[in-house]
Amino acid sequence: MAKKPTYEELEKRVKELEKQADDYKRVMRELRYSEERLKIIFEYAPDAYYLNDLKGNFIDGNTAAEVIIGYKKEELIGKNFLKLKLLPQSQILKAATVLAKNVLGKATGPDEFTLNRKEGGQITVEICRSEEHMSELQSHSFISYAVFCLKKKH
Repeated sequence: MAKKPTYEELEKRVKELEKQADDYKRVMRELRYSEERLKIIFEYAPDAYYLNDLKGNFIDGNTAAEVIIGYKKEELIGKNFLKLKLLPQSQILKAATVLAKNVLGKATGPDEFTLNRKEGGQITVEICRSEEHMSELQSHSFISYAVFCLKKKH
């Protein structure tokens, strides 16, 4: 039979647990602060950024990207950029080739693309993508750290 802890041992253990709880709360506050800073940096960056998964589905985008293409990110999130009318038909194969290289873990760009703006007209941009992976999803597919750094050509 296990020996019952003394009052002093229980009191010591309670203090240890309280310290762990305080440390956890501090770390969570720091994490929330860090997430907010990153969100602000991403959202208000002067360059346009879009994140997509390795199937070409939009995950997120920032304000500058919305201004460049005229679409709100909510209109694109979850949709596949190869199936949207964002790219002219003549550039779908090129975009699919770039995506295939990213699926293989290769960085690409800068690649020049012409994008169809929502309100009509087109804009030429350079799209760069990194090879990093952010996280593995439960479905065992990866979200690419494939940030579209869309830059207006001068």
